[in-house]
Amino acid sequence: MPDGSQEELGESCGMFEITGYCSCEICTGDNQLTFSGTVPRPGHTAAADLDIFPLGSRIRIGETVYTVEDTGACITGHVIDIYFDTHEEAVENGRYKAEVFLVKASDV
Repeated sequence: MPDGSQEELGESCGMFEITGYCSCEICTGDNQLTFSGTVPRPGHTAAADLDIFPLGSRIRIGETVYTVEDTGACITGHVIDIYFDTHEEAVENGRYKAEVFLVKASDV
C-alpha cells in the first residue's frame, strides 16, 4: 500500500475503463513482446494511450503501481489494459471503472 506521500499516491488523472489482456492469440495474436520491446509481466505491465501516458509512465490503480510498456488498437483515450498471466484472469479481472493516478511521468 502506498505510504500516503504525494509521490507514492500520485496525481489523479480521473476515471478510466480498466480492461485485461494476456499473451494468448485472442488478446495479442502472435506478438509476445510489449510495444516497448519488453516481456509483459502480471502486476507490472499496463497498456495505455501513449498520448495520455507515454511509455515508461508509472500509474497506480488501486494499490498496484504499473508501468506503461504497451499499447493496442483498442486502447484509446481513458482506457488502461492490465496484463495477466492467463486469458481467464484477464477476462475475470477486466472491464470496470477505476480512478487512475500518475505516480511518475516517463523520463523518455
